[in-house]
Amino acid sequence: MKFTPITTPRLLLRPLTLADAKQLFAYSSDKTVNQYQGRIPEKLVDTKAFIQNLTADFGQDKTWFQLGIEEQKSNQLIGDIGIHFKDNSKGLIELGIRIDKDFHGNGFAKEALSNLMDFLKNNFGSKVIQVSVDPRNVASIQLFKSMNFERSELNVKAFELRGEWVDDAIYVKKL
Repeated sequence: MKFTPITTPRLLLRPLTLADAKQLFAYSSDKTVNQYQGRIPEKLVDTKAFIQNLTADFGQDKTWFQLGIEEQKSNQLIGDIGIHFKDNSKGLIELGIRIDKDFHGNGFAKEALSNLMDFLKNNFGSKVIQVSVDPRNVASIQLFKSMNFERSELNVKAFELRGEWVDDAIYVKKL
């Protein structure tokens, strides 16, 4: 299925393109801001390869789809959202979000996620949204709690991240 962009009062949620590579690299390669992210690109070519390898079909079971978050006022890419269609038969979707540090604190993440979740509920019959958060990522946890996500599990030393075994907190929201 081809994704139809979502317009919010301040944002445009749309598929990433190669034209986004420089801006995506600029904010996703910041090791301090993205310290809890699994993938931090080292070079622009890594980001271009990431975009070129993205899933083309939105909503395909057991695949990831990546959306860009564009601020309408500036037409600038300010973030992205990963959507993992974990199990379409159960309406289970996992989300991950990243916002450029220059745009933190403006409510963009909440606006993008809220509108996307409404879209997923209304167009896919999605029933449960799940997020995976490093428990040290206090800002993300506060965001998801403010959106009525509840922690459903904590997996201790769940995976290795840059040579360190880290915990993984799973938060869910029923739609």
